[in-house]
Amino acid sequence: VLPFAKHLVLPLPELDDRPDSVIHSAPVPEGVEFGVIAGRKPSLPDWSDSFRGGDHDGKVAVKDTHLDGEKDHVVLDSSHNFMLYRESTAELVHRFFQTGRFE
Repeated sequence: VLPFAKHLVLPLPELDDRPDSVIHSAPVPEGVEFGVIAGRKPSLPDWSDSFRGGDHDGKVAVKDTHLDGEKDHVVLDSSHNFMLYRESTAELVHRFFQTGRFE
């Protein structure tokens, strides 16, 4: 996490990949089917070495998007910030709600 960003978005440090962050102790909901949509196309050049050459969306490495209990997982050619606004993302979510799968 960029040092100044934690002051702009208060919960941001808790979504960090540090082993002691809250996100690693959050329970997996029981009886709830969920899928994960990840991106692999950052909107800005990667000036850090935090992703070490792996696919990422500018915020999260694809390898870190898998969650215990996920029913399906899909990776889009999109950045973290803009995948929400893509028609293809809405179509994938709709398909998941209908069938329990993205594809």
